[in-house]
Amino acid sequence: MYRKEFGVDTFSDMQIIKELSTRSYPEPQIGIILQRLNTYSGYEKLGERLQKKLFHHWIHVHKAAPESFGKLLADPYSFEMLFGLLKVDVRLKTLEGYTLQYAKPLKTNT
Repeated sequence: MYRKEFGVDTFSDMQIIKELSTRSYPEPQIGIILQRLNTYSGYEKLGERLQKKLFHHWIHVHKAAPESFGKLLADPYSFEMLFGLLKVDVRLKTLEGYTLQYAKPLKTNT
């Protein structure tokens, strides 16, 4: 149905994430790649949309709290290292986006 609407040579968001995941990048590193994509004019919406799908997968399938996801982002360094980075660093921005998305369902339950 997706290809019928958008064309045979197109990919859904999940197909793109799965394709990136088959590479040698761990999924949290893909989050960093997508965060960097958000900095390029014209690609912000694509990067944001794919990143939200990736984060949703980690929140609801892997049940990863922000600290767990952050440890994977910081690897091979410590989680605390992330907080010493500049506020514009893509790793910190990726963790920030993940944490905000993680907190959304919590806000609706209170």
